[in-house]
Amino acid sequence: MGKTTDGDYVLGVNPEELARLGLQHVIWRSRALELWRKAGLSPGMNVIDCGAGPGFATMDLAEWMAGAGAVIALDRSPDYLRHAGAEAARRGFSNISTLIADAVEGGFPEDWADVIWCRWMLIFVSDLDRALDRMVGALKPGGKLVLQEYLDYSTWRLMPRVDSFELFRNKVMESWHQFGGDPSVGLRLPAALEARGLVIRHVEPTLFVIRPDDPMWRWPGSFEATGPDRLVELGLLNPGDAAQIREDWAKASASRFARMVTPTQIEIIAQKPI
Repeated sequence: MGKTTDGDYVLGVNPEELARLGLQHVIWRSRALELWRKAGLSPGMNVIDCGAGPGFATMDLAEWMAGAGAVIALDRSPDYLRHAGAEAARRGFSNISTLIADAVEGGFPEDWADVIWCRWMLIFVSDLDRALDRMVGALKPGGKLVLQEYLDYSTWRLMPRVDSFELFRNKVMESWHQFGGDPSVGLRLPAALEARGLVIRHVEPTLFVIRPDDPMWRWPGSFEATGPDRLVELGLLNPGDAAQIREDWAKASASRFARMVTPTQIEIIAQKPI
């Protein structure tokens, strides 16, 4: 595993994780685009990509905006934001800016955003209430939060059952709890948003059962390539467990009988009253 430069990131910040995030975005890009369409995202809007990481979704948002409006890539990792800024410059996107900020500690522009896009970031925050307060405060009246988060991470299973994979999934969840996160944060989101006066315009769970020849298999597959070593680094797995996880994953990936149930996710569009 490459060097972790932002030690407070449970998954690490390194070249391997950068590549995994790129693949993850490709796999889930169509779902993001559909959510943006449902939210009414259009050129001229002010948009925050909250927890932007290296900016893969940020680039798509800027392209969607057709050069009008503004997109802020907000993240707490300077390394990832440097990558996002360099990619924006390479692609000639003049409507992208980057902002180093933490969702819990704040730093959001107040009453600025027409849309805040947030994917798989709230699972990692140590104080969901404070993070949501910051995000809601950044919305203009009538602005929308567009969220894709985990609803129940424990549904991530192999069929037939593989014990080492069960251990891996459980240790991933333990690592998120250890860093103050919640791998099933989606269970709390609708009520928390409504308590802040937002109106839920769309809510939908997503779960898939896939086979090794499905392109989506590559998404958790890329995590299997780096995740066990990260858990060893965190002291949650021993090297022997990590080796067994990779061996059993390779066998499942080569089996014509294997299937995988993905973690259950939730997609939410919530609007701030005018």
